[in-house]
Amino acid sequence: MRAKTKTEKEVVRLSKKMPGITEAQKKWALTMTCYEDAGRFRGKPTEVLHFIIATTSHGWQVLRHFYLYATYRYKKLHKAEFYVVMEEWMKDGEYVFLSLNRMQGYCNDAWCLGQEMEVKRGLLGGAYLRDPREIGYCDVLFVRVQEKYKYLPKDIDVEEGIGQMFRAVNAHPYNETLLKQNLQLFKWSRKNGFAYDHEKTAAIRIANRYHYEIDDIWRDMIDMLAYLKKDLHNPTLVCPKSLQEGHDRWSKAAANKRKKISERMAKLRQIADERRELRRLEMRAQWEAQRKEEAKAAIPFYTKMRGKFFGLVFAENDIEIKVLQSVQEFMEEGKEMEHCVFANGYYDVRRKPHCLILSAKVNGARCETIEVDLSQYKVVQCRGKHNTNTAYHDRILHLMDASMNAIKNVNERTA
Repeated sequence: MRAKTKTEKEVVRLSKKMPGITEAQKKWALTMTCYEDAGRFRGKPTEVLHFIIATTSHGWQVLRHFYLYATYRYKKLHKAEFYVVMEEWMKDGEYVFLSLNRMQGYCNDAWCLGQEMEVKRGLLGGAYLRDPREIGYCDVLFVRVQEKYKYLPKDIDVEEGIGQMFRAVNAHPYNETLLKQNLQLFKWSRKNGFAYDHEKTAAIRIANRYHYEIDDIWRDMIDMLAYLKKDLHNPTLVCPKSLQEGHDRWSKAAANKRKKISERMAKLRQIADERRELRRLEMRAQWEAQRKEEAKAAIPFYTKMRGKFFGLVFAENDIEIKVLQSVQEFMEEGKEMEHCVFANGYYDVRRKPHCLILSAKVNGARCETIEVDLSQYKVVQCRGKHNTNTAYHDRILHLMDASMNAIKNVNERTA
């Protein structure tokens, strides 16, 4: 994904200036390699290791995730390739995650190594792939650690990933206390998305201070308070006397807000639809005006080339068939019958030299439009409104077949 915010753009710029892995860091990483642990990668005995280097850059705490591909030949290390595949940037509650793309499939670490890292947001797991930040690592090298994280290296043995611990402390310093004093609650907080949210972590802190029971109903209430942008530092809101009453009250308020937003969005969509329809009508009007101008230029030539047919009238009982005698009649025929006889320029005999258009009326009302091919003297099309066949379709075709010789005689006599 492309960097959108000012912070993301800053992180992408700084990331490109980050130095490569040093020789000392490579030496440290290679101490973890062993031929006995090597598998097959790219057809060769290769050990793949994921390790993290914690460092800083321009006020940001950075966790750089490296992959080491150690290739062996004759049971000895032949080549070591180091790739940075992910970076986690943290500062004053801001968090930006960069990562390489991964290939589709079942391998969580099948990185597209030839690409650049991109900003990643939201849930990054899929049907088969886990979030890349949750992929296990072998060790962490703490090069530079900011003051607020100085105790985390000592907590490396805690049953949480080092990246998750850094993210949580970056969101709110209370998470470090929670991590040490109540690991289960910290896990609950992380699972429900509270650990990485400053305001929701503050709510947990208040609930702990007042020895308030934290359960799923309380979580739902806090989510609704956050949605309503209420003050989660307020003990009265966070720890109501009756949790059920508080939950129901804020649930109703959240539902009302969602309803208002939904109604507002519906109005905005309606306005957008009306604007689109107005633009469509304006474009239609412009197109029709352009077509009329083009039709005016075609009038003299149409009269010259088709005028010889204007006197033809074929009638049988209530059916009467005549040749369209002007471009204006083409426009009226197309508008009333709601088809493309005018829109597609059937009057333009330069483009359609063998096309003769007739209109069949029943009791004076338009019924079907007929196209005759003058090179073969046969009916090509005979359609009613919306290009459908009417109840008079077969009678009209029969009358046209009986009258085709008359059309042929007029055409050949004046050719």
